Amino acid sequence: MLEIEYWWLAVVPAFFALGWAAARIDIRQVIREARDLPRAYFRALNLLVSEDTERATDVLVELARAERGNTELQLALAGLFRRKGETDRAIRIHQNLLAEGGLDTEAKQKVTLELALDFLAAGLLDRAEGELRRLVGTSQEARALPPLLNLYAAEREWQKAIETARRLEEITGHPRPHEIAQHWCEVAQHAFNHSDDAGAAAAVEAALAANYKCTRANLIGGRLALRQGDPTRALACWQRVESQNAEDLPLVAGLIAETALAHGNGQAAANLLRGYWQQVPTVDVLDAALRVVLAVEGEDAARALLAEAVLQRPSILAVSRQLEHGSPLGDIATLRQLLGQHTRRLSQYRCKACGFRARSHYWQCPACSAWETYPARRVEELNIYD
Repeated sequence: MLEIEYWWLAVVPAFFALGWAAARIDIRQVIREARDLPRAYFRALNLLVSEDTERATDVLVELARAERGNTELQLALAGLFRRKGETDRAIRIHQNLLAEGGLDTEAKQKVTLELALDFLAAGLLDRAEGELRRLVGTSQEARALPPLLNLYAAEREWQKAIETARRLEEITGHPRPHEIAQHWCEVAQHAFNHSDDAGAAAAVEAALAANYKCTRANLIGGRLALRQGDPTRALACWQRVESQNAEDLPLVAGLIAETALAHGNGQAAANLLRGYWQQVPTVDVLDAALRVVLAVEGEDAARALLAEAVLQRPSILAVSRQLEHGSPLGDIATLRQLLGQHTRRLSQYRCKACGFRARSHYWQCPACSAWETYPARRVEELNIYD
């Protein structure tokens, strides 16, 4: 039979009592510390919650004068100055904090990051870069690298951007294949524009190594092959887009049509582009297929393609192409349905403030609550006549 140690019956309530007492002591300590805070802190907090940054800044300025040794208060004040666009005052506060000394290593790194953000906001990019680079390898590196990466992208320093993005991958554990691939594509495009074919080819390979589904890399690679007199390789580059991302086929359809017609591969291109149209029925793919079919197979085949397009994927653009080529409009019921759908989209009112569309006219926008932002004209009239 289970034996019960009766002394536990006294110990358990004692533990509960000690826990209750500790909680009461903690609460009293919090209340005591809150009472010790100057009333100005609460006033500034209330103003910030009310988004009255002007008056909140004035209150914090007075507090900062009274408590010059309060680093967190100085940082909060500088942050408010930066938000208001007064970057010179924010810079001065952060520089003074660094110059006065007395900060531990972590606090100094935090102030350095804030100073770098001040320089960025002020457009002093060289000085911002210098401060951000000082934080590489420190506890603030993860926060410093994203603005540094954006800075390099803004300055079109693509090699530095690639190195920074890779470092971000290492310290955060989050891959950035699309970003790195696009940076390599910028390098490739620059080399291509300056007739550096070897540099362009190397950058294209690096982009595909970073992200094998990078459509842009194969676009540049195909143009490079075409300039080097190899249309077969160019077409192969562009055709890879189908397996990379079929949604991007409209970007290469016109290039394939033009190159195939120029080098005697029209029939193969016609068959290929018909297949692309089935996958991605967009006007760009249809135009490319139509151009090749018209050149290789003649007007009747082009009209048949248009009739099939309108039948399978009815759209106003497809009907427009039919009219351009003198084809009969076909099913009037289908045309009436298309026009009805298109009319419903265009017969809406659009808010000038937020762009929200509505079928009825409103004096106050139901989306952003702005007043008198709906013109009395509908979207179609705004697009055509303005």
